[in-house]
Amino acid sequence: MERLKILITTMMMTITLSVIASEDSYMNIYLNSTGKATSISIDEIDKITFPSEDEVLLTVNGIASPMLIDDIDVITFGDTDITSIEENEIESAEIEIKYLSGVEELHIVSPEPISMVQVYNMQGVQMMTQIPNENSVSYNISAYPRGIYVVVVQANGQIATEKILK
Repeated sequence: MERLKILITTMMMTITLSVIASEDSYMNIYLNSTGKATSISIDEIDKITFPSEDEVLLTVNGIASPMLIDDIDVITFGDTDITSIEENEIESAEIEIKYLSGVEELHIVSPEPISMVQVYNMQGVQMMTQIPNENSVSYNISAYPRGIYVVVVQANGQIATEKILK
């Protein structure tokens, strides 16, 4: 749960998912407070917003439902091909994060030495942590399963995030 909280704190953005819908296109959310899992059709989800580090706002068919991050145990997606992610975020112009899908490599460039690189999957599981102390690094992530990942880069006190679709 703490990893998910760190991920949400770092993101602090609005995510809009564009999907190719299939019969099994759904998102599952398990809430600790009710002890129940909720399944929502991807077609009905307008957006997912993180208004603060403690909450998530899920808008379904125009109706916003606030949830506390600490109350969410698991978020998973059914058989859905996510084709793009839009984000409303002030991006750092100095740290550049790129994913080259053809070679399945993550490239990061910064004018200052990079103090930490972390990669999280969408369930909040930390997949990688590196402390490169270099201005330019590359990582092969071909062993990671297909999905959406959040890359968090720290350099000179700045934090830059980027979502990648593998």
